[in-house]
Amino acid sequence: METLLLVVAVACVLIACVASIVVWLQVHEAHERSDVRVEALRSLALNDGAPAMFGASAEQGAPTRRWIAVAAVAAVMLSIAGSVFAVHKTQPTTAVRAPEQTLELLTLKETTDRHGAFVVSGRVRNSSRTQSLQGAAAFVDLYDRSSQFIGGQKTPLEVLAPGEASSFTMSLPKTSGVARYRVQFRRADGSLLPHLDRRAPSVVQTAERTGHDLE
Repeated sequence: METLLLVVAVACVLIACVASIVVWLQVHEAHERSDVRVEALRSLALNDGAPAMFGASAEQGAPTRRWIAVAAVAAVMLSIAGSVFAVHKTQPTTAVRAPEQTLELLTLKETTDRHGAFVVSGRVRNSSRTQSLQGAAAFVDLYDRSSQFIGGQKTPLEVLAPGEASSFTMSLPKTSGVARYRVQFRRADGSLLPHLDRRAPSVVQTAERTGHDLE
């Protein structure tokens, strides 16, 4: 569309130049005719002995034609401006980006099973009203007190229609020395999938004291 606007603008400038040349030629021709007519009247007055006032009479139609030429140029310029404005107004606006898809975290908890494995489970919901969520996965990473990575695991989430919820569970066998853990949600391409924490504030405060992060 920008190329089209440029072409229209160049064409309008060319049209304006041509119109200006044509008008100038018409005005110039009118001046020449007026000069010839005035000279003829002066010669006639001198030959016939007519009053000198005839020699000073100029063609009254020339100024009128000049005003008409000026009006024609103004009309052409207004037409050009209107055309460019109309093309600009019809240019399609930039497509509005769809809102970024997010998950809603409804529940999240950790426990240790009878075999000593560290188990993280939760429930999420697709917050979109129009887009299904496919290929997403939940990730859990374990860290010790020195923030050293101990281990991690991921589990795929179900295909979630708009507004639909799904549960997930991950069991990590190594629990010795675990001080905190981090939960992430990622898309199929590996990019981070934002989420909204919908848990009750009291639950969030308790979870923060037990030491886990959300990204």
